[in-house]
Amino acid sequence: MDVIAQQLVGKKRWQVFRPGDSTPYVDTILSAGEAIYVPKGWLHEVTPVGVESLHVTTSAIAPTVYDLMRFLIAKQSRSALTGPWAVDVRDVEALREALRTIIDSIHDGAFAEQFPTSTPVFY
Repeated sequence: MDVIAQQLVGKKRWQVFRPGDSTPYVDTILSAGEAIYVPKGWLHEVTPVGVESLHVTTSAIAPTVYDLMRFLIAKQSRSALTGPWAVDVRDVEALREALRTIIDSIHDGAFAEQFPTSTPVFY
């Protein structure tokens, strides 16, 4: 998930590493009122500078192809409880037809208005 951190009190040293790299891509001190963005998959190491230091982190989770497929399958199965959804999983051609039905449902792009752009995640 992408991360946006905002320093509220004091200072922190932020080292941000590209995936697979051990040398910091970013090495900076964040002061109160400043923010930093850390992309998904990038490691970071944060160290307080001084006694008091407080930051707040907001995470953003971008939808994946998996999320889109789950949405489309749920939408399709609600509108058609029979037909391609009642297939023998060993019947490869029937499965292909079911997947074609799902793919065809995104052809005109109308699904985008109904697809949630974010999904709440609680840890």
